[in-house]
Parts: sequence; C-alpha cells; structure tokens
Amino acid sequence: MLTIAQLFMSNCIKRRRNECETVQHVHHSKDRETPLPVYVGLKAHALTREKKLIESLYTLGISASYDRIMDIITSLGNNVCEYYHQMGTVCPPQIWKRQFITAAADNIDHNPSSATSTDSFHGTSISLFQRITTEDTMSDGNEICFSHHVTPQKGQRKVKDLPPSYGEIKPTGLPSSDVYVPLTAGNMTSSCENIDKEMEKEYDWLRHVENLHEDEISFQSNISWAAYHASLLPTPDILPSINAMLPSLLKKPVLLQCCATALT
Repeated sequence: MLTIAQLFMSNCIKRRRNECETVQHVHHSKDRETPLPVYVGLKAHALTREKKLIESLYTLGISASYDRIMDIITSLGNNVCEYYHQMGTVCPPQIWKRQFITAAADNIDHNPSSATSTDSFHGTSISLFQRITTEDTMSDGNEICFSHHVTPQKGQRKVKDLPPSYGEIKPTGLPSSDVYVPLTAGNMTSSCENIDKEMEKEYDWLRHVENLHEDEISFQSNISWAAYHASLLPTPDILPSINAMLPSLLKKPVLLQCCATALT
C-alpha cells in the first residue's frame, strides 16, 4: 500500500493532461516527489546505465526522469568532494576514525579490442575494509562533518575535482650511496621468561594431533597448527564489515598516506 501511495503522489499533476500530451511533456512537481521513483531510477542506473530503460520506467510512472537522476547523482558526487576538501584528504565518510584499516589495491586494465573503440583505461583501484566488533563504539573522534542533505541543481553534470594531494605524488628517488644503518646501543638479548609456557602449548597441539589418530577426522578436528591455536582464542562478536572504495586512479598508483593522515 505504501508503494502504491508513493506512486499516486509522485504522478499527481495540477491540471488535466491533453490527449496529445505524453508523460515526458508533463511537469512533475518536486514538492510531491516521493522516495520510490527516485530509488527505482537510481537502482536502474547503477545496474544498467541505460538511459532508454530509465525513460521507459519514467513513462510508466514508476521512476524519476533520467535528467532528474543525473542531477541527483552529480549533486551526491559534489557533496562528497566538498567533504574531501574539508577533510584535506580523500577518505570515504563511512570509514571510522582511529580504527584499523585493511587496504587492497589492484590494477584495472581495460583495453578493448573492438574496431570502433577509441580509448582504453589503465588505472589503480583501492578498497578499504574495517572489521568492527561490538566493543568498538562510535566515539566523538569518529563523528564526521558530512552533510547528507543534497539539493540537486537542474542541468548540473560536472562533478567537482578531488583534492590535488590525492592524485599528485611528489617525485622521489633512491639514494645513490649505501644506506647507513646506525649501531644499536648495548647487547642484543632475548627474553626466555615465557619460553617454557609457549613450548608447552606446542606440545599440547602435538598431543591433540596424536589423540586424533584413532578418531574419525571431521571439519572441526583442527589438525593444523593454525586451526588448533585459533580454536583456543575467544570468538569476538564481529559486526558487518565496513567497506569503501576510493576513487580510481588513472595510469599510476597512489600512496595510502591520504587515509593515514585523516585517521590519525
């Protein structure tokens, strides 16, 4: 019922439509725009990037127009870019501050072999991941100054540039002479206080494997060294991981110092 009500509201017009007038020529008031048509248009654009599909859904009255969708997408991009400029670095808003981050970088190579292709893409993609537990809380240091209020401007298609520090890497070079390593002060000694306790844990694993020799091996037998010791650790209550993708870089890699600066 809520879906039908939203469609009724978004398709209401102030005057009767003429017989020769189509949906594309009817002005839909933004004051009566409901979330459903916008969601359908954004979802269709994210999955297909097809203008004709979105316009067909708009003709049926279940989606916002293609121009309206593009205005919203551009405004969202500009809003995020403004946040990056305020932070002084490129770091996605959903990333928590002062929390451990795992970054994965990989090349993106797209070299089409079509006779009609005119361009190719060679870049670097960086994804960020954070594994948050129930013990972690959103402290004051994690709060972000990101405005989720977006006011799309009609006909706006250009997204603002990212901070120059994200894509510009200062030139550097290796030293021409041998690297100087300073001498350590004092003697190098190792601590053997806990060696007996740790050795006993290793013998426990060996005895565990020996006892499994006569039993039936299953998935939870934990035969390997890593599986056995991991099974002894307390299981943390892991929340859904936070993941984000940084803007792709064209033709050259980037250092991860941009996020390290924002999160320290």
